[in-house]
Amino acid sequence: MPLSPRKLSLKPKSKKRASRITRVKMTITKKDLAILDKFEFGVQPVGVKFLAKRPDLVERLNENMTLCEMLKRAQEGNTFFADKENHTCEAGLYVLG
Repeated sequence: MPLSPRKLSLKPKSKKRASRITRVKMTITKKDLAILDKFEFGVQPVGVKFLAKRPDLVERLNENMTLCEMLKRAQEGNTFFADKENHTCEAGLYVLG
């Protein structure tokens, strides 16, 4: 069965519905990630999240490197956040927006 992306819109269609939109805190479990094993990726996938403020429970990357190096480090199982000062390559900043 082919997978197709779904569009998700949090924009309310009416003022009445606007009050029902709430923030949802998601917790990802090991069971949730088990689906990735079925794809048999040659390289582990990583996630990138954009935040307006520094995360509380994730440490900042303690060195400067290119985005490619950051992705490799994340594929090795490391969790961190990086800001503009951590990037040594303009292309990485451009790709991330």
